[in-house]
Order: sequence, then structure tokens, then C-alpha cells
Amino acid sequence: MIRFFIVFIGLLVYCIISFTHPAYASPNFSTTYDQTYNINEDSSTTVTQTFTITNLTTEVLTDKSVIFLPFKDISNISAHDSSGPLKTQTSQTNSGLTLTVTFNSPAAGIEQKYSWVLLFKTSDLVKKYGFSSDIVLPQLQLSE
Repeated sequence: MIRFFIVFIGLLVYCIISFTHPAYASPNFSTTYDQTYNINEDSSTTVTQTFTITNLTTEVLTDKSVIFLPFKDISNISAHDSSGPLKTQTSQTNSGLTLTVTFNSPAAGIEQKYSWVLLFKTSDLVKKYGFSSDIVLPQLQLSE
């Protein structure tokens, strides 16, 4: 059991480090994100994704973000920024869920940053097989 715990912690640290990198949705903006996966006792996973969008121009402003989440079983979706809850709209497809998040007050002006947080729960990441478990962490896909 201790060996499983050590392997699990090592895998979790590796995933957090390797999945924190820039993602670009538009040449007018730079988007970085950080993901945290908390695996619950029932093998469901609570996912927290923190996004920071940097405006690279003075002429364009973004008021929403569209994200594809490749999960079939997803629940408890919420998003917020420093001002409070954000409006979310979902569209289910055969391969996952498209989520549109509308921002409260996006950053206007060059090099201005806007941060927001997405939270959800899924049972698609951990599969138990007797005493062992497989953990699958997909890469985030941003749309314009």
C-alpha cells in the first residue's frame, strides 16, 4: 500500500509539472493554465484548472473562452474569477463536452492579465482493477 502511495504521489507531481505550459487560443492573447487533480476515495476526480489570459494587443478584447473537455462523465461544473461566479454554457458531443465560459470583466489593454478558475468532477480519469488503478490525464484543448 505504501508503494502504491509513493508511485501515485510521484505520478501526480509529474503530471502537475508536465501539464503546466502555455496554450494559445489566439495570436492576440497568451493563455497559460495550471491543472490540479484530486482523486477521491470513490475513484472520481475533482479537477481544478486555473487560467491566466494575457492581452497582447490594445485593439482586441476577449469576453469568453471555449474549452473542449474530453470526458463523458462530468458534473459539478463551475467557474469563477476574483469578482465571483462566471456564466458557463455546455454542449455535449460524442467525444466530450464543449464548455463556453463568459467573463465578468476581461482585461483591457496590452499586457493586462485576466485570471479565472474552472472546477469540475469526473469519473473518467481513474479506472480500478482489483488492487491497482490506471490514471489517464488528457491534455487540455482550447478553441478560439
